Amino acid sequence: MAEDVVFTNPGVDGRGRTTLLTHANSFQKRFPGGYFRVNWFRQQHGQLLAEWTQYDQQGCTLFTAHSYARLNEEGLLVHLAGFWAEGAV
Repeated sequence: MAEDVVFTNPGVDGRGRTTLLTHANSFQKRFPGGYFRVNWFRQQHGQLLAEWTQYDQQGCTLFTAHSYARLNEEGLLVHLAGFWAEGAV
């Protein structure tokens, strides 16, 4: 992950590795024991597209969404964008 990674989703517009890690830690506190499963994944020319589903601790589906990512020449993540209906989380 690049130091200046940009990440966005319906509730977040952030920049920086430290900020992204803080966001991930906050998410884990909000959904203890929750997890994700990748439904499909596509990759081409340093770009990634995926569909994934979020589950709660008991394995109940919370929602399904999509993510787009871009890598730099060194293969580091420079942009991550999540797409889902606002209010899903």
